[in-house]
Amino acid sequence: MPAILDGVSYDRNTLTDILAEDEVAPISAGINRIEIHYTAINFSDPEEVRFRYRLEGVSNAWIEIGNQRSVIIPRLSPGSYRFLLQAANSDGVWNKEGVRLSLNVEGQFWERTSFQVLFCLTFIAIIAAGLRLRWVRSEQRQVAKAQFARDVLEHQESDRKRIANELHDSLEQNLLVIKNHALLTQQRNDNSERITKVLDNISSISTDSIEEVRRIASNLRPYQIDRLGVSKAIQGMLNQIANATNLSIEHEIETTPHDLSPEVQINLYRIVQEATNNILKHAQATHITITLLVSDYAITLRIRDNGKGFNTEKTQRDEGKGFGINGIHERAAMLKGTCELKTAPGQGTEWVIRFPR
Repeated sequence: MPAILDGVSYDRNTLTDILAEDEVAPISAGINRIEIHYTAINFSDPEEVRFRYRLEGVSNAWIEIGNQRSVIIPRLSPGSYRFLLQAANSDGVWNKEGVRLSLNVEGQFWERTSFQVLFCLTFIAIIAAGLRLRWVRSEQRQVAKAQFARDVLEHQESDRKRIANELHDSLEQNLLVIKNHALLTQQRNDNSERITKVLDNISSISTDSIEEVRRIASNLRPYQIDRLGVSKAIQGMLNQIANATNLSIEHEIETTPHDLSPEVQINLYRIVQEATNNILKHAQATHITITLLVSDYAITLRIRDNGKGFNTEKTQRDEGKGFGINGIHERAAMLKGTCELKTAPGQGTEWVIRFPR
């Protein structure tokens, strides 16, 4: 017994004319209810006709619906579907051929593939822009931090140089005048033992004070850097440490190029100074090896001691206690170089600083 399609209604609207079999029925976006009407030709016993259907694209299973003459399909997702309907007579014999109706459900604009692709691309672009903005801000913070550290160190060096010059130009000259006056007075024919003793004391104190001023001025701004270059200044500092302590210092200091800027020279000197001061204060070392190697493209500074070493994470947390690790890293960054610290408890410490010529 053949089934016949009568028509289709959408959201309880007026029944539309039925389409030819296998013709596509367009379903507009936003339709929440599709009702398909049908019948079958049976003049002898129409109430005994039974129907079944399946909706390909949703399920391939047949659904028997008795003798009802319409099927309600709830809202479908955008896509293509095929409605198949078969009828059976009172003897239960199904018409295998049945009828077919194709449905094409349009999506809302946000359900369309083109919109979803555009949305995904826009979302990815927003995320990428946010990540880039975050990266740019992080870079700006790093640059600002490095510039701040550079400014602080430059101001420190400027103040040190100014104080050193003032000590040399004023206090040291005054002490020299006092010492010379004391010596001239001693050379006169005044046999007073008391005066001679006082003058001896003045001369001795003046000599010690002059040496102390020179030492302070040298620590503030080593004159060897400006007169002899940074290599000689480092050698002089290491020799001074070796003479004043029980440390065994082995060093190989190659002569640096004459075209190194004053900023590079003073930062290189301060790195050695801070590293050796750390060794003297904290390492309990007996031997230090320092090499300064100069190639056509780079300068490499290596400082190694046989001290007790330390835990880098704990030391960085305790940086306020004066270990100076950050200062060495910041000066290496100012030289546009790399700074590598190798250490562990009981294994000594090694600094390796490389920067381009």
